[in-house]
Amino acid sequence: MKLSFPRRLGLAHRSPRRAEGRRPAGRRPAWDQPSSGSPRACANHPAAIRRRRLIAAGVTLVLVVGVAIAVFEESGGRGPRYVPSGSPALSVIAPADLSHAARGAGRAPQFKPATAAVSLAATLPLARQVAQLFMVSLDGRSPSAGLAIGPDGWGGVVLVASSFAGDSQAGALVAGVDAAARGAGGVPPLIAAAQAGGSDAALPGPPPQAEPLVRASGQAALARAQALATGQRLRALGFNMTLAPLADVDTPGGAFSGRLFGTDPGTVARLSLAAVNGYAAGGLISAVGHFPGSGGASADPDQMTATVGGSLEELRAHDLVPFVAVAPKAPVILMSNASYAAFDGVTPAGLLAPAVALLRNDYAFQGVVMSDDLDAALLATGGNSGSAAVQAIEAGDDLLYISGPESEHQAAYAAVLSAARASASLRTKVHDALLRVLSLKAKYGILR
Repeated sequence: MKLSFPRRLGLAHRSPRRAEGRRPAGRRPAWDQPSSGSPRACANHPAAIRRRRLIAAGVTLVLVVGVAIAVFEESGGRGPRYVPSGSPALSVIAPADLSHAARGAGRAPQFKPATAAVSLAATLPLARQVAQLFMVSLDGRSPSAGLAIGPDGWGGVVLVASSFAGDSQAGALVAGVDAAARGAGGVPPLIAAAQAGGSDAALPGPPPQAEPLVRASGQAALARAQALATGQRLRALGFNMTLAPLADVDTPGGAFSGRLFGTDPGTVARLSLAAVNGYAAGGLISAVGHFPGSGGASADPDQMTATVGGSLEELRAHDLVPFVAVAPKAPVILMSNASYAAFDGVTPAGLLAPAVALLRNDYAFQGVVMSDDLDAALLATGGNSGSAAVQAIEAGDDLLYISGPESEHQAAYAAVLSAARASASLRTKVHDALLRVLSLKAKYGILR
């Protein structure tokens, strides 16, 4: 449910008649001249009543503004950071106009795909084009895990902590996945680890150090060095991508508190950009999360429905600051599964066209837009993996991440393929997304 609020409280008084030209000083206009026997001094005269009403309204306005300023200053000059998870739609805070968010400050520059991407895309039938847009989780505990790449070749896989016990097992699993894809004549996949550091790490132990430890040093050089070391470690094991860094701005007491680079947007921006540069130097694709910022979420969006309060202007001044810094450099930006009062307060950002348009148009992001786990997004949408996947493509996502069992992967894939076959506009979106994904692979030497 979208609420609308008055944009301002205003008072206006229109004169009964506009004065023509200039009148002699001290002389009342004709309409205000007392007539014969007029009770000008009488308190019940209409002019007197109008004056008293205007004075009362003015006093009321001053009081309202004064109270609003006092509340604003008491809250530290910022609006509410989040609304309680599971709150009814009426609790959504100050939603901004969707058309403003979608319009942005301008249009993104024309994307120029890599030549190798264009050539390869021209050879792929629609079924394989759609498969390239999926990044699925992989259970490495199964002996046939390396074959789960799918008959049409998934665009990539994500290996999580439950997939392996250590580096040697991880390396063997990665080699199996890559061999399965190449042996079937498929496009080499993206192979990612969720390795942001600390508790957010698929592989045991650093690098990288947990983000709060990097923040404590205050040194961007350390953030870059940790990312570089992580890139070298993961590349040696056969990985080519990491779901890191987390560029969310911490909110004390929030769902991600103690897991992020800090509470100051400028510090988070500086350290996130340094990490992106470090990963690039290590030859590793980084997927920066979670646009437009999940630090103020009422809960972890991967665990339950979560909301982020505040207007779009508040997001720009706080949560979006790190993404302004990384957008020109990040190869991939991961969308948030939280819902935002700045949009409709209900739909996860990764499934919402205005949120993706904000990233593309306002911040001219030219890389790959990746959804967060679509399986987790179902907590908010109440739908199925197929409908969520189609919604993500329609919103403008390029790469769709989905965990859960293989049956969920196949259902989501089948839904997008069916929708693309039925809709020319969706086929265009699929093709555009494919060019971005293949261009990413070409840039990082995965297409060989």
